[in-house]
Amino acid sequence: GAGAVRVDIEYSRKVGGGGARGADKEGGAEKAPQREERMMTFASLFLPAKGEGEGATGANVAEMVVVRGLATVVNHRNDDERSSQYEALLTAQDRAKKGKKGVWSSREPAPERMNDMSSAGLQQCKSFLPFLQRSGKLPCVVEHVISAHRLRVRCDKESCVFVCSLAGVRAPAKGEKGSAEAMALARRLALQHDAVVTVDACDNRTGAFLASVEIQPAKAKGGDSINLSAELLKAGLCKLVGPESRRNPALASLEMDAKARRVGVWEGYEEPAKAEEADAAQGGAQGAAGARGGGSRGPVAYRAHVTEVISGAMCYLRLEGVVPGGKDEGNDKNGGKFANELEAVQEGLAALSTGAAPEGYAPSVGVMCAGRFTADDQWYRVCVERVDRQALTNDAAAAAYDCFFVDFGNAERLPAARLRPLPAEAMAVPPLAQPAALDALKVPAVGEEYGDEAAQLLADLTAGREFECCVESSGRAHEAGLSKARGGRGSLLRVTLREAGAARADKKGSTKEDEGEGEASANGSGDGVRGPSVNGELLAAGL
Repeated sequence: GAGAVRVDIEYSRKVGGGGARGADKEGGAEKAPQREERMMTFASLFLPAKGEGEGATGANVAEMVVVRGLATVVNHRNDDERSSQYEALLTAQDRAKKGKKGVWSSREPAPERMNDMSSAGLQQCKSFLPFLQRSGKLPCVVEHVISAHRLRVRCDKESCVFVCSLAGVRAPAKGEKGSAEAMALARRLALQHDAVVTVDACDNRTGAFLASVEIQPAKAKGGDSINLSAELLKAGLCKLVGPESRRNPALASLEMDAKARRVGVWEGYEEPAKAEEADAAQGGAQGAAGARGGGSRGPVAYRAHVTEVISGAMCYLRLEGVVPGGKDEGNDKNGGKFANELEAVQEGLAALSTGAAPEGYAPSVGVMCAGRFTADDQWYRVCVERVDRQALTNDAAAAAYDCFFVDFGNAERLPAARLRPLPAEAMAVPPLAQPAALDALKVPAVGEEYGDEAAQLLADLTAGREFECCVESSGRAHEAGLSKARGGRGSLLRVTLREAGAARADKKGSTKEDEGEGEASANGSGDGVRGPSVNGELLAAGL
């Protein structure tokens, strides 16, 4: 049709096979492995003619490249098959030689002034984020489709190349159901097409820029732009993740429509059974009752804060109550025994000097001491996990002590100058950072595909919020691969996290007669109706 390129097949030839050039073992080098033989088809590509009748031939792409000195013509033997445009290509090459164009020029080519953020580190990408956000809608070309929701784009206007991920969208990973179809659709719609990219944020794990991508139609065809996220959702080849399902009703509607049509990844999808929802609500009521001391059945709930995220399913909590099954269970029926422990520890550390460390103080591995955190210059309890003896040999003042902050769950390498013996009053309190795993979830590890995204989502969902933590079960921390330093009080909890106030209604002052009706909960639902959980958010995100 109009605006289409023309492809003329010239010939086919077997390429590859045989070993790559190089000496064999007798010559002192191991022979290169044999390359796979394959059949390759060679063709001439012609652009559509401008302003001429249908069927007219435009410029030969190969000739355009050669005449600019950006490619050279292959020297064929007399009996070799060759392009029907071979003579024109040789003529174009002679013109490039005479004009000293491109590779035929004696001058060094000017360096390309392009800021490549696709291979930059996380901190560099974060520093570049405000610049892209201020630029608004960026005219780009999609250079490469990494996956259905990750693109490498080039913006000539701002002289940069960067990787962007579709904001709030996750396509199937390689090998998962629908992955091939999603990749094919993304390539057909986006690859080597003009696009308008609007950057919203930066992924704190991978450095990719989270953005919306509008694919622009070809000028010859006209028409409206295409939202890549919307097209993938419409075909049922991706899922909404995180808060995007609530923030963008239009995309959420497309996902719901794909679910209803059972297309793509939603093939065979079944709505949650009402019976399962009723069982879940009953379980939440029992857990809340246990937390209030009204019964021994079901999980017990505690107020908790997430202090450190390790992966998409693992984190450290600070519980404001006793750990079930531990030696302190039953000593504090109101769950308040440990509520002020952190403050008590900090009071014990407050008297530490910020001057020089005691002469010769060098804690060994496994020793509990006080460490001064570099981010705020405050003292906290740490356990020394490793000592870099080589670094100390080179420089006695080097940061050579790998320390784990036992009340928060994070780690940092510190020099001896930032370590002190731990006061006795601070030594008496057990570690406050409790390792926990989100119950009933299997999440990719950090470094695996989608593992970084899962960890980032958990961090976003839990940052600065208080939760009601239902402890479903517990096991030994060392059996989960946690060291003694990182094992808290020796147990690994399997938990369900819900934002405080959403998990159960405030029953204070209610009577036995009105317990069935309950008061309105913080999220507007009746008593016994559980609010959304962090576990459920991760599951809904497909991570």
